[in-house]
Amino acid sequence: GFGCLITHDKRLQTLNRDFLGHDYPTDVLSFPSGDGNGNLGEMAISVERAAEQAAQFGHAVETEIEILMLHGALHLQ
Repeated sequence: GFGCLITHDKRLQTLNRDFLGHDYPTDVLSFPSGDGNGNLGEMAISVERAAEQAAQFGHAVETEIEILMLHGALHLQ
């Protein structure tokens, strides 16, 4: 399994800066656990980025969050 934090741009910017050295918000960040015990890790998704991207692509924000969660989960593998 994995954990998923759905939050705002400000939090994603802080995580992105603190862990990756990039001082800007992003749509999804993945943090693989690497423990090999079935815990894949954690991810964080910006609801603001998801809403903006959903509008751009013409689908619901919930659909965009699902897409971002899938994208993030692939990076946990």
